[in-house]
Amino acid sequence: MLENGIIEQSFSPFSSPVTLVTKRDKTKRFCIDYRKVNELISSDVHPLPRIEDILDHLAQAKYFSTADISSAYWQVPIHPDSRPLLAYATFEGLYQPTRLPFGLKTSPQIYERAISQVLQRHGLDCVAHYFDDFIIYSNTLEEHQNHLRQFFAFCEAEKLQLNFAKCEFFKQSINFLGYTITAGTITPLTRNTDIIHAIKQPHNRKTLQSFLGAVNVYNKFIPEYARLRAPLNNLLKKDVVWNWNEACQEAFIDLKGNLTQHPILHLYKEGLPCQVYCDASTLGIAGILKQVHPDGNIYPVQYFSRTLRPHEKNYSISELECLAIVESVEKFRIYLMGRKFTIFSDHHALQWLKTIKNPSGRLFRWSLRLSSYEYEVRYIKGKLQYEADLLSRNPFCGFLDATLIKTHQPPPSKESSLTIDRNGLHTVSRKGITKIILPKPLIQQLLQTVHTQYNHPGISQMSRIISTQYYWQGMSKDIKQKVKTCPICQLTKRPVGPTYGELSQPPESKEPFDLLSLDTIAGFAKYGNTKIYLHVVVDHFSRYAWAFPSKSTSTTTYQQVLKRVSQDGSPKRLLTDRAPAFTSPKFRSFLLNRHIHPLLTTSNNPQANGLCERLNTTLTGKLRLLHLENPKVAWTKLVKKMQEKAFKDDCISRSQSGKLHKAFKEGREEVADEPRSGRPTTARTDENVDRVLEVLRTDRRLSIQQIADTLHMSTFVVHGIVTEDLQMRKVCAKLVPKLLTQDQKELRVLRCQELLYLIQNEPDFLNSVVTGDESWMFEYDPESKRQSCAWHTKSSPRPKKARMRKSRIKTMIIVFFDIRGIVHCEFVPQGETVNSAFYLEVLRRLKRRIAQVRTDIKDTVKLHHHNATSHTAFIITNFLARSNTPGIPHPLTVPT
Repeated sequence: MLENGIIEQSFSPFSSPVTLVTKRDKTKRFCIDYRKVNELISSDVHPLPRIEDILDHLAQAKYFSTADISSAYWQVPIHPDSRPLLAYATFEGLYQPTRLPFGLKTSPQIYERAISQVLQRHGLDCVAHYFDDFIIYSNTLEEHQNHLRQFFAFCEAEKLQLNFAKCEFFKQSINFLGYTITAGTITPLTRNTDIIHAIKQPHNRKTLQSFLGAVNVYNKFIPEYARLRAPLNNLLKKDVVWNWNEACQEAFIDLKGNLTQHPILHLYKEGLPCQVYCDASTLGIAGILKQVHPDGNIYPVQYFSRTLRPHEKNYSISELECLAIVESVEKFRIYLMGRKFTIFSDHHALQWLKTIKNPSGRLFRWSLRLSSYEYEVRYIKGKLQYEADLLSRNPFCGFLDATLIKTHQPPPSKESSLTIDRNGLHTVSRKGITKIILPKPLIQQLLQTVHTQYNHPGISQMSRIISTQYYWQGMSKDIKQKVKTCPICQLTKRPVGPTYGELSQPPESKEPFDLLSLDTIAGFAKYGNTKIYLHVVVDHFSRYAWAFPSKSTSTTTYQQVLKRVSQDGSPKRLLTDRAPAFTSPKFRSFLLNRHIHPLLTTSNNPQANGLCERLNTTLTGKLRLLHLENPKVAWTKLVKKMQEKAFKDDCISRSQSGKLHKAFKEGREEVADEPRSGRPTTARTDENVDRVLEVLRTDRRLSIQQIADTLHMSTFVVHGIVTEDLQMRKVCAKLVPKLLTQDQKELRVLRCQELLYLIQNEPDFLNSVVTGDESWMFEYDPESKRQSCAWHTKSSPRPKKARMRKSRIKTMIIVFFDIRGIVHCEFVPQGETVNSAFYLEVLRRLKRRIAQVRTDIKDTVKLHHHNATSHTAFIITNFLARSNTPGIPHPLTVPT
């Protein structure tokens, strides 16, 4: 190679190992292991030739010659700049190729592009090639001689060397690309079929896959290929025990026999009329492409068949026949596109396929798939369609033999409505479908056969399978009885109804952010966006949810999701499944640093996180509706709108999750919660006392009614617990203890001692303290004010109607004052809630007011307020820290 200039010495920093591959003629092919290089270079997507397209060019030819290019890749030079990248090491030194080497992933595409360009430049329409194999084809002997001269001139001009040991000339029957081609016909290569015939019986799944792979090359020559290999396909299914039975042996022999009988197909010829014969059964679909030749004979061009997928077995007869048409037409689309053809089907109802009005569902989608073709559907009797009828006209698709049924069927009576078909079987028409009347002695045999063959289906599925072909009185009752009495079904299948046993539920959540669930919804890849996942986080206490579109499900992505959720609060516990991202050490360390306790559900048990799973279904339903309403808007932009729609819908949560979560998060005083279903609790148990106490720790401004609605208890019980068990009373719209416990007293004393210490050690301490609180103020109606004037006159007795009474109008006032008086006060607008956001604005106005009226303490001011939720929120503490405003401890009045 070095002497011929195929390689040269190299000084490249790259190096790849070499290997030798044995060719068919026992010579060695020099190849280089370019796996590392292939990982770095870009792919070449130049299309490679299709064998079917090459064979179609040979339809009219009668004379053939084949030629083989010697060392085809070495005929293509490499640019000098690319050679150092392809250097390889041998025991004699480092070399680099000057010609296209074997082993490079782009070598086939580069070679194919080069050969196609030179063929087009020379205008050789009589030459077809598949990589280094060339075939020259002609209609006459004289024409073939001229074509060969042109081909040799082409090889000489392009300096292509031929391997004459592999060339054949002036043949009327020639072997090319695994086929034997003779004057418009094609058969499998005898050498290959002999190899397939010599294959021994498979003994495991791997050897069976090898056999089916070899046979599948010539599947278009086998008319009933899908039905024949169906028993063998069952052995390839997951979790199926290897069991080579008589059906498998018969299929194995039939597949080999169909190929060794030298089946013949005619090559497709341009201009001849095309016909497609289609048929279907409950096992599979089949189609045959034929052409009408000038002599009036109709010859097959290609066979097609496949077994039904599990969901397709539920289709009706009309849908199966229509499916056979759609699949067959798309299989032969390269021959039928742009040409008028005829479809023959033994199902009379499919003639309406192009004229159906108001199509919908599956048939509408299929009609759209066929709308780009020009075709005509004709009805043909099943007995005339003997080739495409391989599946559906085979008596009862392997369930029962026709001879067996005729043996047991009684003679027909004159008054009955049944008819006798061509096989001598009694049939009856039900809903437009002709069905076989099954004799009673064969009912149990049929039920057992179907139940075993279809892997023990349920009642509905068995009814769909059997009712499409058979009929007898009481069929539904017999099918139901068979399924319910099957011992295997009783042992392996669990009942669909409610299960009984010990109840379990996720951990109880007592406050917002106490327990969060995190889950991911996939399946958004078909919506044309790079983000194909939706991460959902739900708060178990408030039922509020966050949704984040994302591109991945990595640990880093979930960390970003939790960081975003943590901006609204600090999660304490996180419930997830056992995905690798959640169990990774990196994610565990992240949770540990944020003081979040991880909780994992049971493997393969999504019911353990039922709240999140149910919410996922609702959110995706809402998102699907929004996408249908706004098809041009990216689904990621609809997520926020979807959340708003979801949480405005009472079907999500009767407690209106969004409002509840917002209320607790922002420290709102009143939280509306609608009554929940079920009977209210009426017992003043220790558990109910603890529940009321937990609610009061959250917000002491709740009324008795609000506590009762929140805990789903009666107001009578709540009032008794608050006033008697907890010894609390209402002071300034707050529930406080009537009598303090010893711990509460000690805590208050401790806080007061701290304040006293500060006052004694800092003389100016009180001068810089600003304290504040909010309270309700009630307005009095004018009539009450007018009557109250009479109270203060000695001559006028106090009228009964002049008693002061509160009106329904109440207003909240917020007042801040220091040792010298009021610093700032403002009324809360009607309908406004004192949450953390509103309180933040109040503090900002307070700071500006202090700078105006208390300039001496504007830099040293200290804030003293109670421990309400809105006062201790993160945004409040963050604002006070940034503005250098320290807070003074407040004696706690919340029960402990």
